[in-house]
Amino acid sequence: MNHKNFLRKKTIAIAVFLTLTIAATMIFAPLVNAHTPPRIYAIYARVHIAPNPVGVGQSVIIVGLVNWALPGALYANDVRLKNYTITITKPDGITFVQKYDLAPDPGGSAFLLYTPDQVGNYTVLFEHHGTNGVGTVYTWNRTTNPELTAAEAANYGNIWLPASATATFTVQAEPVGTPLVVPLPTEYWTRPIEGQNWPWQSVSSNWLSGASAGGASISLGVATGTRCAS
Repeated sequence: MNHKNFLRKKTIAIAVFLTLTIAATMIFAPLVNAHTPPRIYAIYARVHIAPNPVGVGQSVIIVGLVNWALPGALYANDVRLKNYTITITKPDGITFVQKYDLAPDPGGSAFLLYTPDQVGNYTVLFEHHGTNGVGTVYTWNRTTNPELTAAEAANYGNIWLPASATATFTVQAEPVGTPLVVPLPTEYWTRPIEGQNWPWQSVSSNWLSGASAGGASISLGVATGTRCAS
């Protein structure tokens, strides 16, 4: 073998080796970036129920909340805390259980509309179980979820512990009235807007931003905080 052929083959071998090394690095990078031992995070849960009290046959909104949104969680992906349950215990001891394989919301919340059929006190238990009772293990990487940043993918293998919270609500025989709704303004108004005046989202939008998350589709208010309702 002459010297030129030897150098050519050596160069090709080095190029192939580097190509395979880079490819392997891309494939296994999420695992290499994982922490050993994994980082473990506590979760704190809460339950909110409204209205409370409520009448028999009237619906209540139950919201389970946690203090964590997993890194990289988006509406368009499946990066979520795993295995939620909302358990409602009726006054007669019968239970209703709603299960979620993944948190319905990327922020980690779960929502339930429930209509009670008995008078008395109800108990609501909201739980994050995770997998096999150890909590949610971060199993997402940039191969399965290319939209993750390197920092988000570096959470591979980290653990978010189980959590739970309870709350009660009272059901009475008499129906509760609907909340007082302040009508939309008919003249100039200034911020701040009372938080319970939710219909005003149709004329106010977000402060110095776009349409509200509730779906209002209107133009921005002026910077002085005054606006004339149309």
